[in-house]
Amino acid sequence: MNNFRNNLNLGMSIAFSHGSANALIMGMLLMHDKGLLSFIFWAIPNTLCMSLFGFLYHKKWVRPEALDNIFIKIGMICMQCTMLLLQLKLLQSYFYPFVNDFATSVVIAGTITFIFVAWMLKHGLKMSIYTDNWQGWITLGTIALAILYCLATNVPTYDIPSSKNPDWLWLLWTTCVYTSAIIADLQHWRRAELDNNKYAFHYATVIFGILMALVGALGYFNIPYEILLLCMIPVLGLATSTIDSAAVALHECINKWVGFGLACVIIGSWWILLDNKALQIWNYHGTIRCIDAVMVCGFSAYWWFNYVKNKRHALQNRL
Repeated sequence: MNNFRNNLNLGMSIAFSHGSANALIMGMLLMHDKGLLSFIFWAIPNTLCMSLFGFLYHKKWVRPEALDNIFIKIGMICMQCTMLLLQLKLLQSYFYPFVNDFATSVVIAGTITFIFVAWMLKHGLKMSIYTDNWQGWITLGTIALAILYCLATNVPTYDIPSSKNPDWLWLLWTTCVYTSAIIADLQHWRRAELDNNKYAFHYATVIFGILMALVGALGYFNIPYEILLLCMIPVLGLATSTIDSAAVALHECINKWVGFGLACVIIGSWWILLDNKALQIWNYHGTIRCIDAVMVCGFSAYWWFNYVKNKRHALQNRL
């Protein structure tokens, strides 16, 4: 029973630190703009990447020694910074229609982010895993409640476009980005170190699959205003779970106070840095993590090559 609870708690943390607020927003936009098939092709690599990383890590095919490489570590820290930037932009964009004032929406997004960044200073990863579980369960429950409300009140369905001719190039790029994402994400390496039973990443895959199914189901409806208000809860749950995980990962930028200071600089200046370039930043973010993942795999392959070579030499010397 304790093993199940530990796997579930860690799995929930992995799933919801992986799934940022754009998992909800982008998932529904995909349903509306590209159709069900494109949504499924986007959701599958986004979900299975967690089991893939858990398998590679526990088989020792990706090596933690790779994190000692300064270029890989810098790339991983840059990823956390861009994730923080993107969550701030997503929160600001979501709150703007409700307050109808750019400055107020910036302050709301910054205040929420600062609270969770500061909260992680005391207990770090342990606190992040604890909060991820609350954020996860509340997010899943709220989206399920929104779907039930839409069914019960006969909310009109959205005219979902056909996916007969999906954009295969975009789908290939998306697969590369999400498959590499978790390998190049520092926060998941630290969670993998706690996965003593070797099942937490598979639990995370199931949990995230449920989240994707709920997002897809909600995307079928032409969302009314009251559901937009209700969806503020899962948006906050997904965004803040990513924010607190990124904040903990930034603690490895020399030390936690330097990481905290870097996060505060981002919170105080993101709206100047980002402006209307969120999509461009997202593309840079995807490129960085693909390069970082390739470097991790290359370093791991080099480590294994040397390990096998040295083992062979040691065996020959004995003979």
